[in-house]
Amino acid sequence: MNNELEKELNPAQFLRIKRDYIVNRKAIASYAHWENGKYSIRLATPQPQTIVVPRNRMQELREWLQHQDSHSLETI
Repeated sequence: MNNELEKELNPAQFLRIKRDYIVNRKAIASYAHWENGKYSIRLATPQPQTIVVPRNRMQELREWLQHQDSHSLETI
């Protein structure tokens, strides 16, 4: 089901960061180094949430975030 949903979403706005998480670019408030090369992202949602991003996905996440136009992220 998630793979079908992922195919329907705009890859400029949505990214799978873990097997069970697809995030919207606009929902990411900040990211920070976590441990052992992992990072955590903080979501700007009604109930703020933090998700640990696996090391093997972080490079893709960084590149994806660098291509954003008007939304600026705060790095902690």
